[in-house]
Amino acid sequence: MNTTIHNGSIQLVTGDLITQNVDVIVVCSTSELLLKNILEKADLIVTEEYYRLSSSVDQQNSLIETTPRNLNCKAILFLPLITLLNSDSKILSNSISKFGSISLNHILYHPKVFRTVAFPAIGCDLIRCPVNIVAQAMIDTAVAKLKETILYFTVSSVILPNQFNIHHRFANRLALIQKPSEPFGSVKCSFLKLTLTFTAKQEINLNKYRSDIESYI
Repeated sequence: MNTTIHNGSIQLVTGDLITQNVDVIVVCSTSELLLKNILEKADLIVTEEYYRLSSSVDQQNSLIETTPRNLNCKAILFLPLITLLNSDSKILSNSISKFGSISLNHILYHPKVFRTVAFPAIGCDLIRCPVNIVAQAMIDTAVAKLKETILYFTVSSVILPNQFNIHHRFANRLALIQKPSEPFGSVKCSFLKLTLTFTAKQEINLNKYRSDIESYI
């Protein structure tokens, strides 16, 4: 599923975050299983780089960027999210929005020009966060950031093949932000009188055009 937003797009991808062929992969570093899988696949050099950088920063708030090594991307972005178990839906939503906003700000204004990023469905696996909250926060944040940039940029949410419910909730949220197509011939203005002039080589065609127009009035 792909939806155009401003100069960019948001898409839902069924697959594994580790195998995505994008410019940047974003990892929730407080998701222990995801962090472990990403570091193992990337290789020992990335693992050492990550732990070296994380030892010198506040791990609860800091963003870490590493090289990709064995992954099909140009950079890996690690960012913590410490409120996934919070029962307050507003706090959880704000935290997820902040996670997405910080990540996208870093990528969109990076010295290197990145065009694509892949996010996991944060907290929807073992932690079991409310999927509706996650979907709305992540997609709405992506929409807001895409509207701020002139870049042709694609944000992907990657959902595992067996996570049907999660994919359904994300798809529903994405469908809500799509602009409905305008009916053919509609005019966005108010008027008291409209004069239309038609020409046709045959009267039968003229009558058909008149009938078609009248059906919209």
